[in-house]
Amino acid sequence: MAALTADDRLAIQEIISRYCWIIDHGRWDEMPGLFTPDCVLDFGSLMGRHEGHDGVRTLAGMIGGTGLMMRHYVTNVVIEGDAERAQADTYVLALTGPGPGSFMQTTGRYADDFVKRDGRWLLHQRVAVIEMPGAR
Repeated sequence: MAALTADDRLAIQEIISRYCWIIDHGRWDEMPGLFTPDCVLDFGSLMGRHEGHDGVRTLAGMIGGTGLMMRHYVTNVVIEGDAERAQADTYVLALTGPGPGSFMQTTGRYADDFVKRDGRWLLHQRVAVIEMPGAR
């Protein structure tokens, strides 16, 4: 199997960043396009487990329904895999609140599985490990 190329790595990092950008800008209708139709998103006891594009839409509605302003920052992205499948572990810092000056900080990480379908990388599974009181 061929190794991940620099273009593969950039495409995967773009999906990780775009996911956060979509949430931060409330562009909920764009979120399912980042995922495979048979995807799984697991946010543990905080926001539950969601499957498929309908599950992505449900999660988007839950997040969007909070009415909170959000800003996500991702870093330390470590990607391993080959030309068809990849795993990425990413640290995330989320600032949430009613508006600037009233943000609460939450840290965590995303453990992602990606697949390449029809020449395009998509998220197949995301496990969010949220590091805040009461989460996981």
